[in-house]
Amino acid sequence: MSPRVASHKWLFWWLGIITLLSVQRPVFSPNLWWHLSRGREVASGTFSPARSLLSLETASEADWAGGVPFYLLWSIGGIHALAAVPLLAALGLLGFVSRQRSGMSLAKLPWLLLPPLWWTLRDGLQPTPELFDLLGLLVLWCVLEASLTQSSRLLLTFLIFVGWASLGPQPIWGLLLIVVRVNFPQANSVSKSNSRKLPATATTSLDWLWLRLLGAALLGGMFTPRGPLGWRDSVMMLAPSAFGDLTPLAPPDLLASVSFCLLWCLWVTSNVRSARTHHDESTPLPLYILNWSIPLLGAWLSPANIPVCGLWMLLEFLHTANTVAEQKMPLRVPAFKIVAPVVATLLLGIVALDASGRGPTCNRRLGWGIAQELDLRLLDARLFSIPEETAIAWAPDGRSVGVVTWLDGNVRIADHPQRAFLGGRQQQHAALIRDLLGAHRARYRLDDGSWGGWVHQLAAWNVDMLVLPVEKQDLCRSLQSTPWTPADLDSPTIPFVSGEDLRFASVVLESLQQQDFVDTGPWQPTADIYAGQGWRIDVVELLGGGPDPGPAIRQSQLFRSQAIPMAALRALRPMRKLTDHPSLKAEFETCTTDLAYQEWLTSGQSSELRYRVLNVLRPNGHAVEPFLSSVSIEDSDAEAWDRFLEQYLHGQLASAISSLPLHTPQQHYAAALLWIELGDSNQALASLERVLTGEVSRPLQIAARHWKQQIQPLEQP
Repeated sequence: MSPRVASHKWLFWWLGIITLLSVQRPVFSPNLWWHLSRGREVASGTFSPARSLLSLETASEADWAGGVPFYLLWSIGGIHALAAVPLLAALGLLGFVSRQRSGMSLAKLPWLLLPPLWWTLRDGLQPTPELFDLLGLLVLWCVLEASLTQSSRLLLTFLIFVGWASLGPQPIWGLLLIVVRVNFPQANSVSKSNSRKLPATATTSLDWLWLRLLGAALLGGMFTPRGPLGWRDSVMMLAPSAFGDLTPLAPPDLLASVSFCLLWCLWVTSNVRSARTHHDESTPLPLYILNWSIPLLGAWLSPANIPVCGLWMLLEFLHTANTVAEQKMPLRVPAFKIVAPVVATLLLGIVALDASGRGPTCNRRLGWGIAQELDLRLLDARLFSIPEETAIAWAPDGRSVGVVTWLDGNVRIADHPQRAFLGGRQQQHAALIRDLLGAHRARYRLDDGSWGGWVHQLAAWNVDMLVLPVEKQDLCRSLQSTPWTPADLDSPTIPFVSGEDLRFASVVLESLQQQDFVDTGPWQPTADIYAGQGWRIDVVELLGGGPDPGPAIRQSQLFRSQAIPMAALRALRPMRKLTDHPSLKAEFETCTTDLAYQEWLTSGQSSELRYRVLNVLRPNGHAVEPFLSSVSIEDSDAEAWDRFLEQYLHGQLASAISSLPLHTPQQHYAAALLWIELGDSNQALASLERVLTGEVSRPLQIAARHWKQQIQPLEQP
């Protein structure tokens, strides 16, 4: 085997492993159920699925068929068929890349940019219409690069845009590709042979060619129920910040944007070095600059553009690398032949770290199936099947909207963030969120003369239910002072019903009872409640990397948003014994801080237990909390406290209790709190009685009585 063939073989396997580790995750697109619902509506015979699903929608959609292929996959193979989409798409793209790799090896620096480029693409490989944006851009690039007659090129371009506009939300990227690539004379010589050139007629009339291609693309993109307005929608999706403030609905992902900018700088540096060696004088420099600037501009306009921008960079990378290979450019630094494998190994290690869920940008782990936050089996579907009535729900995010529409009960959803944006309704939704956060219940006059106040707006939309994601902690907490009550304690998508609505009276009562049970009752969660139950396989856990802490963290966040921090701490206990993930430690610290603050509100002073725990978790920053400044610490039994904290912080609560000598009231109180966390009400009450029978400070006495009153109604017989 020649060294060149061996290099190609190792490159292929290296890219294959990188692809698997980078892309293979449980399906996590928040709009999965929304697009499946759209596909189901189209399969039932409608050409305007959003209008059928949303009570506020009046317009048609351009990408009306975007959910149909994935709905068909769901109908055939369920969640596992959908889980295969990202992997199959990535393998297909890998096969395309491998066919373009002629004359290349790992010793050529640009190929080391492929792992971060794969990282930018993975969000776009989910089973949602955004995948068709990537597919459309890839197919169009192949058509523009192929040696075809003008008539064939025009026909194929027209057909591509007919399909692209009906399936994907942003065919505008295809227009940008036509503008840039057709004006590159070498754009049609990126083949494995230098003999593949544009036909003579195309070479002599290049300006007419790209104008006719633009015309064919524009015409093809109008063959949708939206007509010419589909292009307007595509432009709005490309640059959403130019048409409205979307921060209340979708906060920007600054980390992803900054990471992409760093990658773009490396990519441009590679392109500049290549352009200096084989620059075509007939290609104006501004065209190069435009080609290189489009990905950065797209990512700056919206983080949602990053996958398409990543594919644009990948295609330009392949174009440049093939051109350099055809010209047989020698390596300028022979020593890099030794350095390149080292760098490739380092990149492989970084990708493996990311796949383990401990990467700097994402906690998603290598696995199969559907992400826990999308598992709608956790939600009680009976809430959305009101007998003989129809209700309307409002949600601020695509995941919650999709869950409600897919359950297909008697509850109809008001709007979807993307449809509200395209329909000019996003400001109303943003104002509603501000009113809910600001407790603006009563009507008040706005600057434009309209009325504000969340009661007025929800009544205008006939909303009977709110559905919020657990990630919107502030919004969930703001509802604590309103009649809205959470109706489910298990799902990351939380339905809220009004206590003033008699239809939900029994639901509200049951929810309040469940809150008391998980907060101070004999609730003893196990790791099994966070398992995938057939819908999710955690490969990292199977390989001995410990369970995924994400589901437990979301459960804890849900309880904290409902002002039951002890339940939040209990939800973390099964995972604390099994893994020490940084995000789990951060959530544990937050729960402990909330409990210390709750003690301070109840009795005027936080307990010694909470103070000591926070002192270990953040030894240099615990004093900044005003409710911790007045805690008095006893110097006796310091070693016993150290042994106790070591056991407690590792989730070994029973061992921690045994390590306490129980000489002081604070130690008895600490034991009582751990018994509550373990769900043993009888032991907790016994420890609290020991606190109250001795001579204790007034704050500790109040705190002990508070917990005793909370536990006694739920005490086990």
